[in-house]
Amino acid sequence: MKKHLINKKSLLVFLLITFGIFTKSNAQVKLVKYELLVYILPDSLEIPTSEKGEISYDKALIKSKTLKNVMERINSTSIARSLPDWNAADSVYTRAEDGRRIKKPALHRIFTFKFKNEEELITAEKLLKESKSVLYVHRQSEPTTFSYIGNFAPDPNYTSGDQWHLKNDGRNGGIVGADINAENAWNIFTGSSAVTIGVFDTGVELTHDELNGKSSGDAYVSGYGTSYHGTHVAGIAAGKANNGKGGRGVDWNAQISSNNIFLPSYIGDAAVAAKIITAANNGVQVNNHSWGGSTYSATLEEAFAYAYKLNRTSIVSTGNDFSSSTKYPAGFENVIAVGATTNSDAIAGYSNTGSHVDVAAPGGDAVAMGSSTYIFFCAWK
Repeated sequence: MKKHLINKKSLLVFLLITFGIFTKSNAQVKLVKYELLVYILPDSLEIPTSEKGEISYDKALIKSKTLKNVMERINSTSIARSLPDWNAADSVYTRAEDGRRIKKPALHRIFTFKFKNEEELITAEKLLKESKSVLYVHRQSEPTTFSYIGNFAPDPNYTSGDQWHLKNDGRNGGIVGADINAENAWNIFTGSSAVTIGVFDTGVELTHDELNGKSSGDAYVSGYGTSYHGTHVAGIAAGKANNGKGGRGVDWNAQISSNNIFLPSYIGDAAVAAKIITAANNGVQVNNHSWGGSTYSATLEEAFAYAYKLNRTSIVSTGNDFSSSTKYPAGFENVIAVGATTNSDAIAGYSNTGSHVDVAAPGGDAVAMGSSTYIFFCAWK
């Protein structure tokens, strides 16, 4: 059974994740395709601190005879520290609320091995897994954004009924009450600027009318088909209310911390893990992950586990593969995996299902038309 910790102040933003729609990515070929991430135990392999980039394996200091034997049998084009600037000395975090000391993941022990082709990568993966010097080895997960398809034009306003996920009054073929009951929640609490939501996505338009003054971090990169997805998610989570513009978010006052992990291409599992750990250390209470893929990543799971230990809530979309297949990070422990429902309170046809799904929430409708799929959103922008 999954373990979850939910900060009470984060309950209002709990259901935002399903608005990130999972589609097949048509972005450029990623550079991580022929890479392995290898966690090598101390005293087995070191790279001189002066080397910040890729080096040939013969320039590495290999202290283990068995590992050296493996290295001589694989055709790695280069080796590099996955995170050359990661601070290995600062290995313990003290949790502010109770003084508990939490050991940080040793990301400085992760090395990136590159290969020319799939065949050489497969051979190396098998040999490295057999080495006692290796804690784990896996491919880069190569996830995709769960991308919104269609028009990002602003909603006229909240009262138009377009944002049925907040209040469903039966318009547009919906069922009254098939929503998150936001108005009753707002009668109790409309959010707090003391709450920060981490959006791990394609970056956020930090100066957007609905997010200006409450957003920081990585700006979105224009010119890509999914570049505005992070802004879309951030608006659903925390768009300003009662300002006469666009729609409104679930938490009117929360701050947004943007983490661009995709554009212009996926930055890699180790770099994403570092961002998750840094956000946790910086006190970001709720983190939204509207992305995923079929490949398991021990590096990413370690980062999510660390965030959980710091009482951070990770909200993760289950994916839109129309199946019961498990995607990651939704399949990890210590996350809340969210499926999608329609405005008639049915399971959305595109939503993944399965025993790993923790909860379902409004996510929109998908209607297949010819070879295209159109997502009709209760979208903020």
